[in-house]
Amino acid sequence: MSTVDHHLLELFHRLRPAAKKRVLALIDHEIAAERASSAEEVFDFTAWMDDVESIRNETRQMATVNVVELLRELRDGDDE
Repeated sequence: MSTVDHHLLELFHRLRPAAKKRVLALIDHEIAAERASSAEEVFDFTAWMDDVESIRNETRQMATVNVVELLRELRDGDDE
């Protein structure tokens, strides 16, 4: 546990029982809100796959251009 964790626990132990219940209820509320928020963030596989396919197409086009340029250099005798 970190120093902050220890400090929070120390402060929590100093609270009266009613205050501890309120703090625990607030923490439970925060955790539930975070879970609900993360559940809404659904991964969009279709959009991701579209991006991947776009990158593949760009890469193929770049590779084709480079190969054609190399073949032209070899034909023209410009290779080193």
